[in-house]
Amino acid sequence: TFGFSHDRVRQAAYSLLEESKRKEFHKQAGVTLLAIHGPQPKNRILFEITNHLNQALDQIEEETLRNNLITLNYKTGLQAKSLGSYESSLQYLNSALNSLNQEVCIKDLEFYSNVVLETAETEYLLNNYERAVSLLGLLENLSISNLQYIRANMIRVRLYSKMNKVEKAVSAGLCAMKRCKIHIPHSRFKINLALLKELLLSLILSKGKSDFELVHLKENSEPEYQALIDLFADLGPSAFTYNQNLFALLVLKIFNTSLTKGVSRSSPIAYSGYGMIVNQILKDLNQGIRYFKIAMDLNKRIPFDLVKWKVQYVYSAYLCHWKKHIAPDIKLLDEVHKGVLRNGDILYAGFSLQAKIQKEIFASYPIEELLMHADFAERYFKTAKDNFAFMIAKSSHQLLKALAGKTSSPDSLNDSEFQMENFERKIIQDKNHTALFYYYHDLTKLHYFSGQFSKALFYGQKGEDLIQNAFGLVPFAEFWFYYGLTILATFEELPFFKRIIYSKKLNLIFSYFTKWSKNCPENFMGLLELLHAERERARRKISEATTSYEKAIKLFQEAGFVSFQALSSEIAARFHYKIGNFSLGNHYIQLAINFYSEWGASAKVADLKNRFAKRFNLTFSHETTQKKPNNQNTNLDQEIILKTYNVLSEGIVLDNLLKKLIQIAIETAGATRAIYFHLHNKNLTVYLTGQSGETEIIVENFPKIDETQYPISYLNYVFRTHRIISTRELDSSLIKDFTDQYIKEKNLNL
Repeated sequence: TFGFSHDRVRQAAYSLLEESKRKEFHKQAGVTLLAIHGPQPKNRILFEITNHLNQALDQIEEETLRNNLITLNYKTGLQAKSLGSYESSLQYLNSALNSLNQEVCIKDLEFYSNVVLETAETEYLLNNYERAVSLLGLLENLSISNLQYIRANMIRVRLYSKMNKVEKAVSAGLCAMKRCKIHIPHSRFKINLALLKELLLSLILSKGKSDFELVHLKENSEPEYQALIDLFADLGPSAFTYNQNLFALLVLKIFNTSLTKGVSRSSPIAYSGYGMIVNQILKDLNQGIRYFKIAMDLNKRIPFDLVKWKVQYVYSAYLCHWKKHIAPDIKLLDEVHKGVLRNGDILYAGFSLQAKIQKEIFASYPIEELLMHADFAERYFKTAKDNFAFMIAKSSHQLLKALAGKTSSPDSLNDSEFQMENFERKIIQDKNHTALFYYYHDLTKLHYFSGQFSKALFYGQKGEDLIQNAFGLVPFAEFWFYYGLTILATFEELPFFKRIIYSKKLNLIFSYFTKWSKNCPENFMGLLELLHAERERARRKISEATTSYEKAIKLFQEAGFVSFQALSSEIAARFHYKIGNFSLGNHYIQLAINFYSEWGASAKVADLKNRFAKRFNLTFSHETTQKKPNNQNTNLDQEIILKTYNVLSEGIVLDNLLKKLIQIAIETAGATRAIYFHLHNKNLTVYLTGQSGETEIIVENFPKIDETQYPISYLNYVFRTHRIISTRELDSSLIKDFTDQYIKEKNLNL
């Protein structure tokens, strides 16, 4: 027998054998187990037989047994690979490959090709790219089958994508499709023409089909067809980066093929991709989400765990933030990352990690936490040799460092390990257009945050040319937001004809955010409101701009987006300083500092403190020196100023500030009633009233009171002359101007 009741007994007995006897023992054990379990052993027995015979390789002279061992090593390698034990798998597969001679290659080309393909794929999974490329080269001049050709090019697509050789990855994928009679044009014009044709065909083929019918189309499990659809799932990311119209064309081709020739295990990727296209081209978000659900149902019908997580990635990275608050997407991307890693899908593991960080940036995660996540992602990309995702994520990592004061200067991405010029040159050379878009997008943000609006506009223009590389993703919306702010910040300085051009772009931006805000106000309403505020500022509509700034801050507060609260407060401060309202300017700049500090943008905090340090020493007297009344109530005015300044420093929402201001005015003056008026379109509107009660001051918004309850003629005089006066300083020549009903009834001593 070859078994013992205890491992140590077996080890002791084994140690007593001489080296030559041990090999004989292993051979006898392997042959005996093979005879007992037959030529198709499985699981543990398969490993045991193969290990015994491998250790006795020098003792095996029988050709039949040596050939059997090659097959056993191949099968054991596949078994280990399916269990995720890639190092062990590679040992078995290399043993099989090294044992194959030229005669076997000629006699059984299919088996030889399969051994090469499995070994090459395992080398890829272990990040041994050069070895994988070398192995695939062994098949180039052989007459391999279509199935094996597709598989070889599928491996090339994956490894070239990870090596950031986007053009080579796309070329390998298109060659495989051409081999299978799926022809994709090369020129941009022909691609666009074919895209339109396939889009119309997709609408015709899917018209009238229910969700149930789309899920339960006939299944096509023919190996070559299945491999072709699998290839598309791997080609998609590189095609998206290389040319978005090419990507859309591929999606439509595979979608239409699935509808006409049958669905396979990877068809859910085509369905979810079609949802992306429908959302982007036809602007139909509901249909986009519908096709995601259909894709998940199809995956349940034809289970394939690898595809399940790819579909979830498409939904969480490209779709769900257009419909609901961004926070749940981040958790889902965490699950996707873990799921694809379990399946050995290194490519999508990188994508999910990168997409997660972009959403965390939008959701205003603390910068220190973001830097920890970005550092982890960078280490993962380097370990996995995923240069593709590394290059896409890198500029955003540097932007976070700049905001935290960890680059050479607040307006630069450079540090000891990163040089902007070299980075840009590399991604242009590699034709990684997605990474190039992110780079220009991050520079637009950086220079906007730094107050260098001309530079921000320069990089915004470059980013606009590449914006399709982000369609469907959160940075697509984020780019248009910062680009819109940049245009509005520079609008007054632009030449006349450029204003016309940029006005059209602003109209496009506002149309985007108006639609997105209707679908998902939690994510986009605050962005729209801040853009509105800046447009009203550019139009010199002070009242409307003031209100919109406050609304934006409040909306960002409700959404939990502290970074956008900080940005809104800073922009509002600049606005109020410019129009001479230094008190509110101080209030908003202090808010901005507090919010930036909470977010962790220490470089911004330092910048604002340096730029506005002198402002914090100002009091309201600076604003009122030119229109100062008599000095009778100096102490009273100073008390009001002091209390008001403290309130402004603490408050956030304008309504709350005004309510507190009215309460302070009543308390300090010993009055029983106070009214706050708002001038809108040159018309006076009663905005708030405060009434002293028995225990507290009651403040009411938009109260219904008629003109007999306040001195309308006096108020009109103040707004007409811009002169704030006390009734005590009126001379007799002015008395005739104040003869309204309120003054007569109150019998005021003028």
